[in-house]
Amino acid sequence: MQCKNHPDRDAVVPCQKHQTGYCSECIDNGVSCTDPTIYCKFRDRCIIWEMGREERKKDTFEQGVETPQAAV
Repeated sequence: MQCKNHPDRDAVVPCQKHQTGYCSECIDNGVSCTDPTIYCKFRDRCIIWEMGREERKKDTFEQGVETPQAAV
């Protein structure tokens, strides 16, 4: 499998939902899920999803979205 963004490179991390992959440079630059709001049956074992978890938390906090814990 080749990298989605760099077709001349081999992918080191796959996206099972979209059957694409990402190379080491993409991973180092912080690749994130392309469909974070759409259901994915692979999410519980997705490396890309886990790598973007902290960034999503930060974005949610900066937008001022109220979480269930904040409502208490």
